[in-house]
Amino acid sequence: MGLNKKEKKKLKWWQVPLVFLAGLLGFVLVFALVLFINGTCFRVSELPEEDSEDDYSRWMAELPDDMLLTDIIMPGSHDAGTAEMVWLGATQNVSVGMQLRYGARYFDIRVNKTEDGYRIYHSVLNGIDFCEVLTDICDFMVTHPTETLLLDFQHFSGDSGDDVYEMVKEQLDGRGLIAHSEDGVFPDWTLGDVRGKCIVFFGGIEQGEYGDWVFTRNNDECTRENCNLNSYYFGDNHKAGFSSLTEEAHPVYLQSMQEERNAGSNAIFVLQCQLTDGKLIFGPWSAERGQETEMSDYIQNLKDSEYFGLINVVLRDFLTPEKCREIIDLNQAKLNR
Repeated sequence: MGLNKKEKKKLKWWQVPLVFLAGLLGFVLVFALVLFINGTCFRVSELPEEDSEDDYSRWMAELPDDMLLTDIIMPGSHDAGTAEMVWLGATQNVSVGMQLRYGARYFDIRVNKTEDGYRIYHSVLNGIDFCEVLTDICDFMVTHPTETLLLDFQHFSGDSGDDVYEMVKEQLDGRGLIAHSEDGVFPDWTLGDVRGKCIVFFGGIEQGEYGDWVFTRNNDECTRENCNLNSYYFGDNHKAGFSSLTEEAHPVYLQSMQEERNAGSNAIFVLQCQLTDGKLIFGPWSAERGQETEMSDYIQNLKDSEYFGLINVVLRDFLTPEKCREIIDLNQAKLNR
C-alpha cells in the first residue's frame, strides 16, 4: 500500500532516499527473479554418449550417396558459438562441438576482429575465440567422414573477412576438409561428392573473390542475384512472434525461393525459424521458449507443405537433440516422395 498524506509527513528527510533505494532494490530483485524463471540465466545440457539415442554424429551415413545436397534437410545453428555470452546475446546454450553431436550441419558464424583476437560476436557482444569453433569443426570432420557441413559466414566485424578466409584456409582447407569447385560455379553436388567436406559461404562478396571454394550467400532480403545460399530474414516478422513469422514471413520466403528454383537456381535455402527479442530485455531464450513447442509442431508438419521440396536447412535457436531429430526425420519423407 502507498503512503497516505499523513504518513508521508511523518517521514524524516533522511528517510526519503532510503525508501527510494528500498523500492529500487525490490524492483531489481523482481526483475532478476523474472530472468531466472524465464531460464535466460542458467541452461545446462550434457554431452550425449556416443551412439546413444541422443547422438546424431553420423546421421548422414544413413542417406544415399546419390541424394542431391539440395534435397537434404539439415538442422541449422543460428548464431553458433554464442553459448558463453550473457543472456542478451546467447542464442545457443552448448558448444559447436556439442551441436555437431546433436546433429547440426549448418552453422551461422559471425567473427569480430578485436584487440583480443578473433571473437564470435552477436550484435555488440563478443564471445568465444573463433579458433575454438574451427577446432571443434576440424576435430569432428576428421573423425566423421560420412558427414557434410555448411559454414555460413554472413557477418564480418572489424574488417575480419580476409583474416577469416586465411584461418579457414589453414585450419580446414589445409587438412583437405573443404569442398572445391573446379570452375568456380556452385555445383549440383550429391552427398557422395562432399562427404567429409565443409562447404563455405561468405556474405558481401562477389563470386570468385576468394577462390574456388568460397561461395556467395545472399543478403537478408535476398535481393542479390546468382548467390549460392539464400537465407531470408525480415526482422520485423521475427520480432512480432510465431504467427507473424510462420503466417506472414515464411510464405514470402518460400514463394520467393520457388521462383528462384523455377528460374534454374540450385542455391541452398535456409528457412529461419528463430524469433528475435525485439525489446532487448529477456533475450533470445525467452523468445524461443515462447514458441518452442509450436515451432516444433510446425517443423514436423512441413512435410505436408507444397514447398517441402525446397527446404535444405531449418534454422533454430538453442538446439537440442530433440529439435535436431525433428528436422533430420524430415529426410525420410523426402526419400519417400
